[in-house]
Amino acid sequence: MQCKKCGKTIKNGANVCPYCKTPVTRYEAGNSASNTVPPLNGFAIAGFVLGLVGLLGGGYFFCIIPLLGEIFSALGLKKARETDSGRKIAKRGLIISAIGLAVWLAFWLYIGITFIIMLV
Repeated sequence: MQCKKCGKTIKNGANVCPYCKTPVTRYEAGNSASNTVPPLNGFAIAGFVLGLVGLLGGGYFFCIIPLLGEIFSALGLKKARETDSGRKIAKRGLIISAIGLAVWLAFWLYIGITFIIMLV
């Protein structure tokens, strides 16, 4: 590999150029294949965030936000099987969204039953 500053050939794995003493960045020092970052799984992240928002207060919109969290987390889990990225956060998004959906469904059922009792 070559030094970016002086252009001379240096050994692979060197931390500093022996000629100009310029530090070699981590990407240059290692194997480029081992330094690649897996692609982000946007569906998994969106599902997790929607699950959190749905659990903390998204049920006021008739449980739409936790339901969207379930959908996006499921899509993220499907994408994680293909790309091997975001599996854990997709599973957590499914769990949190399911809890939020259950909490808000129970809330709306309670409100509905209370309203019916008040009418009778």
